[in-house]
Amino acid sequence: MYKGIFFCDVDGTILPHGQAAVSPTFFDLVDEVVERGYLMCISSGRIISTLAPLFTAVEDKVIFSACNGCMIIQGGRELIPNHTLEPAHLSEIAAKLLAWDAIPLFSSTVGLHLPKEIRHNAKSEHYALKEITSFYDDMSSFKHPMLQVTALCNNNIEAVIERSRSAWSHAYRVTTTGLEMFDICPTDKGEALDLVRSHYGIDRTRTWAFGDNENDIAMLDAAAEGYLMATAAAHLHKGGYAVCDDLASTIRAIMGRS
Repeated sequence: MYKGIFFCDVDGTILPHGQAAVSPTFFDLVDEVVERGYLMCISSGRIISTLAPLFTAVEDKVIFSACNGCMIIQGGRELIPNHTLEPAHLSEIAAKLLAWDAIPLFSSTVGLHLPKEIRHNAKSEHYALKEITSFYDDMSSFKHPMLQVTALCNNNIEAVIERSRSAWSHAYRVTTTGLEMFDICPTDKGEALDLVRSHYGIDRTRTWAFGDNENDIAMLDAAAEGYLMATAAAHLHKGGYAVCDDLASTIRAIMGRS
């Protein structure tokens, strides 16, 4: 039986914004967490193809929760069945986002997918250059389940996310993940936390979560103790979460008293 489980966001939490590689000190922390009888779950909005390579030094010691909990992997195998977007919704979502001047970036089980007509658009260039990115003419070319769609906005996120929530919040979670980005997703990090702890028979009182963005809030609420990083946006701090200045020292302190 595990003593408990830590759920940690990546960008802005494990990986400070602007930093490309995870610090070796975090890998040391993972080793310590595992040796002391706890589980570590890496929880991110990233696709598994860009998430797992950041943690190769400890990939056999952690659980990966990718695409906001849509894909949960341990030891290279599916731990929890994938959550996916309804195929019937894909064309509508893509068409409306494009009409609202936002680029739909689909995440599948194997890669990223962008509409061909914006291949050379400056907003999508960062993703277009990735080896895992492909371009589609229409939704019928998708051969793998779609996990989530990220809307890449152009200084218009408030208007686009309001329209998106009105159109799809009855079926999906719509949450910001960056300054001009938000995700439309069939699940969230909080549900993923509940599924993983239930899988291992871990009581909720033995769960701790760390994050810094809106898509982390469900995870912080689902955990017994949710910690918001000190660098998080001011409006998120109004939620009254415990503030974390140093991830490693906070986790070590928790293990010391648990």
